[in-house]
Amino acid sequence: MVRKEFIDKWQKERSFYDKAKVIDVRTGKESNWPYIESVEEMAYKTWIREVVDPATDQYYLGKTQKITVTEDGKEIITTEDIEAHQVVQQICRLRTETGHEFLLSIGQLVGYNEFADRKVRSYSKIEMYQETTFAYNRRMDDRTGKLVNACAGPNGSIAHYLMPFTENNLAKLYAMKEEIKPVYMYCKDEATGNAKQCLTYEMFRDKPFDYIMNDDFLTEREKEQRRADFEALQKGLAEERAKKQRN
Repeated sequence: MVRKEFIDKWQKERSFYDKAKVIDVRTGKESNWPYIESVEEMAYKTWIREVVDPATDQYYLGKTQKITVTEDGKEIITTEDIEAHQVVQQICRLRTETGHEFLLSIGQLVGYNEFADRKVRSYSKIEMYQETTFAYNRRMDDRTGKLVNACAGPNGSIAHYLMPFTENNLAKLYAMKEEIKPVYMYCKDEATGNAKQCLTYEMFRDKPFDYIMNDDFLTEREKEQRRADFEALQKGLAEERAKKQRN
């Protein structure tokens, strides 16, 4: 059985560096532009080493006890295996600059070591990856006398989102939330950077993006009160900063 890879975005991100070829002007030897692992990637690899059995390349199992009580008051204790799993704590409904909507999540990966000890690693937005773009300069190859495109290094990035906002995709993420804790849901507009929390799953799932962002579920009076509260808060913060500067 092939082991599930919870995060595979780094293989995609590394592939763009593998395609960016650098040629040594003295030897003509070709190599890839160096790829530097992020802190998040290194932390994930450390977690994998902790929770995967090297002999089988499968995740270790955790253990949990469940207690049921019979009608006559007798406790029955059973032990069940727990597989490594993803826990979703936040769900973002993102509208890109092109107007398309996607889902992103933030949460934790939960696994177990060989002693069934719980090992937790935070993750962020694994439903997307970044394509690094590279600049090239045309120059003469002194060894061959021909023009070549020489890689000059990274010059930008392109975000690729992999989970479109659909009812089914939202249900998949929501099903991975903790049983006793609510998941934080919010909408974010990529063009403006503005974000707005959504308090109910049904509204998050069913209502148009702008309905949530513009607080259209509120009356005009409620909207005006929120604006007044926000302005009062900003005024208070400004006065506090001014007071600190005077002191």
